[in-house]
Amino acid sequence: KSIPNGIGEFGSLAQVGVDMSVKHITRIRGGKIYQGKKKAEILEYGEIPYTLDKNEKGEDVKCWKLGYGVYSLTFHQGVKIDNKHCGMVIGRSSTNRCAMLLRSGVFDPGFECEEAGATLYVFADGQVEIQEGARLGQLVLAECEESSEYNGSYQGDKDLK
Repeated sequence: KSIPNGIGEFGSLAQVGVDMSVKHITRIRGGKIYQGKKKAEILEYGEIPYTLDKNEKGEDVKCWKLGYGVYSLTFHQGVKIDNKHCGMVIGRSSTNRCAMLLRSGVFDPGFECEEAGATLYVFADGQVEIQEGARLGQLVLAECEESSEYNGSYQGDKDLK
């Protein structure tokens, strides 16, 4: 089946997809995209300091405070897409309500990785606080014509950080 790995403590099936929970956040400061099939090059990532916050169980968890900008997210969940589907991570409604937009690229048929990633755009005038393990995105799948499986340069990669 075309569902992410690691469903459990940090992930769960949703009505139309699978919830994706944040593991790590860095700021994207720029990059370069080449013609042809060479991987995109991120020119600089900025580490974001975190504080410790209490989750609903009273346990200490990382908490990132984000301002206006563009961020790279790494999720606790990976993905494994079969050759009859493609997928994309989109933001949950709560992400949108907090003035954020979340998108991944399209995961082609046959793509798999241990930790999926996406880009988070924060449009808020003030700060947005995000705890580690927060469900920010949702992997949604679409049927597509059966095709050869993905064998590109990102196969099996973790996020580029």
